[in-house]
Amino acid sequence: MEKEEEGKIPVLDVLISRDDRGHLSFQVYRKPTHTEQYLSFSSHHPLQHKLGVIRTLSDRANTIVSSEEDKQQELNRVRRSLEVCGYQDWSWDTVTRNSVRDENRLPRHNTIASKGNVSIPYVAGVTESLQRLFRSNGISTHVKPQNTLRSLLVAPKDKANKLDKCGVVYQVPCKECTSTYVGESARTLKTRLDEHTRPSSPVGEHSATFQHEIDWEGVRVLDKEENWFKRGVKEAINIRRTNSDLNKDRGRHHLPRSYNRLIASRDSSPNGLGHVTPPTSQ
Repeated sequence: MEKEEEGKIPVLDVLISRDDRGHLSFQVYRKPTHTEQYLSFSSHHPLQHKLGVIRTLSDRANTIVSSEEDKQQELNRVRRSLEVCGYQDWSWDTVTRNSVRDENRLPRHNTIASKGNVSIPYVAGVTESLQRLFRSNGISTHVKPQNTLRSLLVAPKDKANKLDKCGVVYQVPCKECTSTYVGESARTLKTRLDEHTRPSSPVGEHSATFQHEIDWEGVRVLDKEENWFKRGVKEAINIRRTNSDLNKDRGRHHLPRSYNRLIASRDSSPNGLGHVTPPTSQ
């Protein structure tokens, strides 16, 4: 339990101060370990998320802080902190302009009936176009980043051997040429790779026909997905993005050509895996 010290006591993010006359004043409370670090403006996040940081911190200052002098000091502190994180003046102007517009906006009736909402991953230059398309058809969109600190840093379990993994999308390379095969399996990767040693499989057929050795040590797990449908989609995406020539088809899921731009934008990023070759007839 927090105790009052020198006439002050913190409650959540509010610092309550009491003067000699018993009057209370309120300020924003920060823990001694606070680093003044917020979402970097250069990070791969939607613009509305970054503007939301400004809006949230500004609203907190205007709502919590009781005196005008302390309120201005709080806003100045927030602005200095966000400048370090890369926020420029135009982003503040945009938030201010949007706030004024929202206050003066008259209620209006939507001509398009709502058809529900959808959550989509954020890919710069692609997600914005999808949002406009969904909005024009009465579908609300919620955008979420693909990578989070939790997904990058938190690993509560020991890393499993790749051959023991289930529900994977994988790539098998040839050791003596550039040919590759992309597949998926709900079973362990080891079980599926054992099947590829048979002459009847595309990998085994390639090895027997050209007398090439398969690089079993170089097998890669491209993705992991337990859901059968989603795994099929990811298999089709990876077949298209890697142009795996040992595959006899484009995967069990038919991937529309509209995915080409999305796949290409991902492959042009620093984390991309390669060039996307437009498919031939499906």
